[in-house]
Amino acid sequence: MMPAVALNLALLLLSMALWTALFVAGSRLSARYVPVYRDFSKAEQGDWCSRVNSTIHAVIIVVGMLTTVLRQQWDEDLMPLRSTTAATALFSFSCGYFLFDLYVLVRWQVPLWRVFVIHHIVAAVPYLIYNFHAGCGMDFYLLSLFLLVELAVIPLNITTFLEQLGYGKTPVHQLFFFSTYVFWFGARVVLPLYNVYVLWERIIPESSDAPFCVIPAAVCGHLIAAFCVGVFVFVWTPDVLAKWRAPVIQLDEYSDYELTLRTNITPRASPLTASNTKSGSKRNYGTLDP
Repeated sequence: MMPAVALNLALLLLSMALWTALFVAGSRLSARYVPVYRDFSKAEQGDWCSRVNSTIHAVIIVVGMLTTVLRQQWDEDLMPLRSTTAATALFSFSCGYFLFDLYVLVRWQVPLWRVFVIHHIVAAVPYLIYNFHAGCGMDFYLLSLFLLVELAVIPLNITTFLEQLGYGKTPVHQLFFFSTYVFWFGARVVLPLYNVYVLWERIIPESSDAPFCVIPAAVCGHLIAAFCVGVFVFVWTPDVLAKWRAPVIQLDEYSDYELTLRTNITPRASPLTASNTKSGSKRNYGTLDP
């Protein structure tokens, strides 16, 4: 095994161990200090802890990848001229996160877990190929940029946490709700479409001699771009328009708290309440009621 591949594998395994420890710590700390967490179903608890991990992952990856991209120099073919060690380490770090979160999705069967299993596999495959198959340097530029889509995860998860903690009618929630829409447009619409453009304009025409590097990455890139744009158009935009047209305090049509497509990919624009919990007490999501 080549030293670079061995290092990438070691970093991936260490990353998986780290995310396991963070997931367990998040679960125990939430059970101790977050009262509403104790009333969650197993799937909801898994989703909560998964979001904690995804928020940490997003912060580290966005800061790390943005730093490496800005410090990197590129030739006319968009090949890196400086060391790629730091970025490659972040690729392994991110792959470890996706692989562990795959386990969480299947084990806890969080809402829409099948959809996100496909999402995680599609997201991880190009990075696994790059890190464990030599000669895929032409993918480095786009792989570095694609990880920046994680920027939208940060306000999205904060919005969801605020709803689940009962702050869905507050100005802070409204700020993060609309911020997520803006960040999603920039990080998950503009950026993926730019990457697809570069893929067809610069990468594919010059990479016919490396099909194993280009074809899987191209297919996965198109699927991720389609997913991100589709969520923005068909999920986020209707939700934002609904919230814009009617104050959130007036939208009480949802009687039960249930994680669905809208509450998983993007939080509901309305308050959520739930009864029939394990403890028999009433829970409130998206409200300030006790």
